[in-house]
Amino acid sequence: MSDMGIQLNSSFSFEAWSNAAKENAKNAIVSALTEVGLLCITEARNTRSYQDDTGNLRSSIGFAIVVDGKIAASLFADQIDDGKAKTPEGIAQSKQTVRKVAATKTSGIYLIVAAGMNYAIYVEGRGYNVLTSAELLAERVIPQKLEELGFTVKKK
Repeated sequence: MSDMGIQLNSSFSFEAWSNAAKENAKNAIVSALTEVGLLCITEARNTRSYQDDTGNLRSSIGFAIVVDGKIAASLFADQIDDGKAKTPEGIAQSKQTVRKVAATKTSGIYLIVAAGMNYAIYVEGRGYNVLTSAELLAERVIPQKLEELGFTVKKK
């Protein structure tokens, strides 16, 4: 009786392939959320529903993408060449607020859009649009971007 087995020598690793696929998907999501973040801060910085006398409030609008607790991408007013006034205080508050929120997001992928000035919530509460339109934009665009990447998005 002869032993006629087939031996397969392959360097293919399902685990390596799976990890690479996950990394590619994560990078695509970060890229898509970065696009959305830019749309959101553009929307928020362009709103004219309130008078920003010092420039601090608009300067405090920025965003970050957080992946498992680490900031993977971010954009703040000091990185935007839009011809609008920018204040160091507003920019510093934006970065501080985003870092503070990011520290609470230890697992998963998040888009954080923030107005860092402590009175932003007061301005919103008086009926002015600081981040509301940006939030509504994100709620509309994120599912579209994820579906474009091939993800199934559950509708509310």
